Amino acid sequence: MPSGGAAQPYRGDDGRGAIIDCLKAGHVCLLRMPGHPLDSHGFGVVGTITPLVDLWVEEQRLPKYMRAVPMAKS
Repeated sequence: MPSGGAAQPYRGDDGRGAIIDCLKAGHVCLLRMPGHPLDSHGFGVVGTITPLVDLWVEEQRLPKYMRAVPMAKS
């Protein structure tokens, strides 16, 4: 889980929020948004995550090129 950087609140158009946690340099970020299929997944930079949040808030879907796979049980 990223730590050492800032946790940035991000809000879609309808007010539902997401938290984007990034490492200090900001090149590795984690999406925290309960209900989103990519909640707790890591990404590159903030700009990669914000369109995913917007699309989920507005249309309850992922981009056509992406699909969520259930996390393996450990």
